[in-house]
Amino acid sequence: MQGGNWQPQPKMCHHNVTDYCQLDRRFSPVRGWLFFDLPNENYYKFVAHSVLKFPDGSIRDITPSNAGAEYPFLACGVSNKDFAAIATVCENGELNLPK
Repeated sequence: MQGGNWQPQPKMCHHNVTDYCQLDRRFSPVRGWLFFDLPNENYYKFVAHSVLKFPDGSIRDITPSNAGAEYPFLACGVSNKDFAAIATVCENGELNLPK
């Protein structure tokens, strides 16, 4: 997905979504978490992430990734300001919870 000369950048999901929404006001940001159930770890990992909400209500991750799999995305359901506050207190935007 691109708007004019703009291209989404790897590892810049929050900026990519915010920038795209500013380019096209029909779209909106969805803030939340990627969920990782790591098989050899005794914790679940949640990584702060942003995706794009389309005018039809569907969501899509526009950030390029080299990941070998797609991971579940859990929408946070709070304002952008509240999400930023939550993600800021997590180490590197990550939260690890025991299994």
